[in-house]
Amino acid sequence: MLIQFLVCFVACHKSGQLPVISKLPNFQLTNQLGAPITLANYQGKIWLANIIFTRCPGPCPLMTQKMAGLADTLPNEPEIRFVTLTTDPKHDTPEILRQYAENLSANTNRWDFLTGDPVIIGKLATEGMKLAAVEKAPDDRESPLDLFIHSSSFVLIDQQSRMRAVFDSTEPRILDKVKAAIEQLQK
Repeated sequence: MLIQFLVCFVACHKSGQLPVISKLPNFQLTNQLGAPITLANYQGKIWLANIIFTRCPGPCPLMTQKMAGLADTLPNEPEIRFVTLTTDPKHDTPEILRQYAENLSANTNRWDFLTGDPVIIGKLATEGMKLAAVEKAPDDRESPLDLFIHSSSFVLIDQQSRMRAVFDSTEPRILDKVKAAIEQLQK
């Protein structure tokens, strides 16, 4: 399966087409304003997503700053949305996520911070977005807040709720790569 994906990815990338990596499952989660959010909220829209937790002492603050930069830089036409899932829904309630978004000055008209049932988040993240999210065993934690191992990637979802690209959040030219991928989806 992985070999087939890589062969398709290389062939599709050379031909200028983004591969269809996966189809997202339907879900119902809650955003930072306490509103229910489903896959239907994003139908017909291109969106960029990631997974973090607000108490993260590691890569999450840097990932979130990078996502904020993308949200500020990418045009609003076509309508591009941003989605951040939490790996820590027991702590990351809508109120905590709202405060987190406010601290970033995030444009919550374009950017949803989602929490909810851990099983639904896990299925959406791992099966739909191919993002890893695993709770660390207490003995493996380097600090009290070193709670999860998770992906530090951003994923691009197309207008039909299909994952089409993955970006390393530490990539220096991520903006150019995301813009190019969005242009391909617009064609």
